[in-house]
Amino acid sequence: MAAKNTLHTFPLHVLGSGSIGLLYASALQGTVLLRRKHEPKLLRQEGKASAFVRVNIFRDTASSMSEVKSQILPETIMDESDNCSQPKNDDGIQTILLCTKANDAIPALAGVLGRINEKSRIIILSNGGLAIRDEITKKLGARSPIIELATTTNGAYLTNEFDPLGFSVVHAGIGSTYSSNADFIRAVRRARIGGAVLLSNVDMNVMLWKKIAVNCVINPITAMRGVKNGQLLEMIKSDSEIRHLVDEILIEVSNVALAEINTDK
Repeated sequence: MAAKNTLHTFPLHVLGSGSIGLLYASALQGTVLLRRKHEPKLLRQEGKASAFVRVNIFRDTASSMSEVKSQILPETIMDESDNCSQPKNDDGIQTILLCTKANDAIPALAGVLGRINEKSRIIILSNGGLAIRDEITKKLGARSPIIELATTTNGAYLTNEFDPLGFSVVHAGIGSTYSSNADFIRAVRRARIGGAVLLSNVDMNVMLWKKIAVNCVINPITAMRGVKNGQLLEMIKSDSEIRHLVDEILIEVSNVALAEINTDK
């Protein structure tokens, strides 16, 4: 069973034990879905692995690094198989916050397919959320759960990654969380993990397309010119060829985005 949670009105399972996943799991007191390789990090009781893991959150300031929170979170070790069965006395997973890397999303979800159904919700906080959403729908078809999108400007990174006593996360930059899921946004506000903004489905899609547009401009041009991201803005101001290339990229991305957004309405 998922842990009881006073911060929000739904039991939350966090899939993705990177820095962002653990940051939100700690803040929202969710159940962490871990892979077998993380089993050594579980807290031990009488020499045996328990169903809990320690997550330490640190705040990185200009002058020092201070521990903000140390929590013992419930966890579930996933069977990494498409045939994963539902554990006994388990009502299934109501809401998953997906925080994996984009390429890992579908393989990671395979480990919990036996515990989700068409009434479950997946909130995609991973980069590449639009593509992940489409891939889930394509793979599961009529069995696909309710899929909602999210993004964040919070910054975090893992430290002491090989510490057998648990996970340590540095909350390096306080930002905002955006999502079309009202319960999730309400929980983030109560947890005070930066700002939290509820968006309509259309506005959420537009925000993610803007992120795609930025990457479509930055990645190829910085690679072509051999410059850093921060130098690109000055180049756009002074180089008419770069300005023209940026305009062409943005027009193409906008046309694709507009077609996709209109399809979703």
